[in-house]
Amino acid sequence: MPVHVEWYDEPNLIVLSTFLGDVGRTDVEEVLAAYINYLDNADRLVHFIADMRSFGKVNGFALSEMKPLRQLMQHPRMGYSVVVGAKPLVHFVLKVLVQTFHLRYALFGDVEEGARYLREVIRIHGYDKIKPDQP
Repeated sequence: MPVHVEWYDEPNLIVLSTFLGDVGRTDVEEVLAAYINYLDNADRLVHFIADMRSFGKVNGFALSEMKPLRQLMQHPRMGYSVVVGAKPLVHFVLKVLVQTFHLRYALFGDVEEGARYLREVIRIHGYDKIKPDQP
């Protein structure tokens, strides 16, 4: 699979995804399933870093066709997202996701810079646990 997904940190608050080369529909479906699995099995908010510096292109599908994307974006344990090395198409998709799902994200030049940002968001806002109004 051209996307490697793993916990980034020891307390398991941040998931790192590294995109390598071209990505097809099956790849995206597998990644979304992995993300949802992380969220379903967490007892707190989970934050994501997508390292897209080696990302190629998307092969033949529309994100609007992906029901798991809506499930991911509306998941009660979905935290903040960081994107590293995003290309113009990714910027466009992120803007659509922000408007549609109120995605909380930031762009950074490297993974560690993005991780520092997420740790600060967690420290300031307490996003290391489920909020009382969330299941």
